[in-house]
Amino acid sequence: MTDDLAAFDRHRRLLFTVADQMLGSVANAEDTVQDAWLRRAGADRGVVRHPDKPAGLSVTGSGTDLGSGG
Repeated sequence: MTDDLAAFDRHRRLLFTVADQMLGSVANAEDTVQDAWLRRAGADRGVVRHPDKPAGLSVTGSGTDLGSGG
């Protein structure tokens, strides 16, 4: 397991819980967490200072988009 994946995996349960509570759907929450990982995996490591924050912001942003039908 890479360091990036390990860091993301440590926060995965929390990210899923936040997404599930926002969306009320397990399937949408899983999709949102997966999207957060894909965004994280593609991020420029030189710019990411707090690895957990971009994932959390990605989940809440994506969850807001999905929750509003967007």
